[in-house]
Amino acid sequence: MLKEALRAHTAGTAKEKQIFIFGHCRLTVLTPRLIRVEHCPDGAFEDRASTAVWFRAFDVPPCKATLHRGTITLTTPEITLTVHARTGTPQTGSVHLAASMPGRCAAPPAPADIDIAHSAPPNAADTARNTA
Repeated sequence: MLKEALRAHTAGTAKEKQIFIFGHCRLTVLTPRLIRVEHCPDGAFEDRASTAVWFRAFDVPPCKATLHRGTITLTTPEITLTVHARTGTPQTGSVHLAASMPGRCAAPPAPADIDIAHSAPPNAADTARNTA
């Protein structure tokens, strides 16, 4: 057993205003650019911290999510993400960036579309978890 002083203390549960649930799909807005997408057929979503994000109760950025004809669209000031409501998988061309970094470059980058549908794993079964 690991000594208490060596254990990582985490808080994996997000604030209610950060979470959007549509059927068996849950989207959690962590930052304007970091969205957690989960699909769980039995509705038992994972609230333990991952090794990537130990704390999820961030300040809530302006965001909204809608469901239309089986597609969930989540929008923050910096991205728009669309996923299939039934499977939780991103749609082709599903991430639209509208990010600018004032003071970091002479001109803001042009909005971009990223196709992550073909590179996204079907589930997060191989995600490492902090179970301490």
